[in-house]
Amino acid sequence: MMSYLAVGFRYNNTTNGFRGYRRQFLLNPAFQPFRDIFSGYELLAYLSIRAPRTGQRVKEIPVKG
Repeated sequence: MMSYLAVGFRYNNTTNGFRGYRRQFLLNPAFQPFRDIFSGYELLAYLSIRAPRTGQRVKEIPVKG
């Protein structure tokens, strides 16, 4: 619920690292996801927030374990 309030998209699993993003989104200089400030899972959180806020299509694919 908190992720929905913060982002506007209801993630089922916020810790799932299996996500895909469009190349244009990742290479856009306005977002700069490949910076030295991201040392681990911060990048996953950053992309999870920025993608829906900037109008990127977000779709989760369930992972069965």
